[in-house]
Amino acid sequence: MASQRNLNKLKRVYPFVRRTPITSLTGPPSAYPRDPATNASSKSIDANQYRESYPAVIESPDYGPPVVPQYDNPLGSGNRSQLITITSNLAWTVEPTYDGTSYGRLVNGNTTGVTSTTATIWDSQPASGKYITFDFRSAKLVKEAKFYQGPASAWLFHGYMKWQGSNDDVGWTDIGEIFRLGGGLTLQTQTELNGNVVEYRYYRLYGTSGTMSNSPYIQEFEFKIN
Repeated sequence: MASQRNLNKLKRVYPFVRRTPITSLTGPPSAYPRDPATNASSKSIDANQYRESYPAVIESPDYGPPVVPQYDNPLGSGNRSQLITITSNLAWTVEPTYDGTSYGRLVNGNTTGVTSTTATIWDSQPASGKYITFDFRSAKLVKEAKFYQGPASAWLFHGYMKWQGSNDDVGWTDIGEIFRLGGGLTLQTQTELNGNVVEYRYYRLYGTSGTMSNSPYIQEFEFKIN
């Protein structure tokens, strides 16, 4: 039981580690987790010791290496219109419907096309209280996001936003700082998610203030995800 409690601590600190019960570890002591301070092996090392050194987490045939979030992932980039469910309360000038999904154009893998048949436009509207929610259908760790928009009028902003996470689509936890969506760039890398250490099923971009511009075209969201 003590070993299982320690593993539960470890999963809370680094939730993207594959979940194999620690009691199933076999083989010599070298297969067990190693204490970064003493270099000693044990099945029951306190998981809190791994806060600053998660690569030292269990490496064995049973447990496998940590699953590190990346963009090169079925949910991270490419056409994910059938894998991610999106909901929003935004008003749209050009609807983002794609392949039978209401907001599929936001995650269909298109990062270059900027026409009314490949991208989308939302109305000019107050950003406060507006949201786009991404449902990954199971809990995932998202460590970063990319936002693509067309080059025409890319200098315009879309209000102030923040990322939030939830596991029930009801209670939400803020992740990172508030930022200006668009950033005056055709590609904005949103590092506000870098500090996230919790797996959530739902992630949403939530408006806090300012005005969303109806130009340029909105093309794509990508995620650094496990």
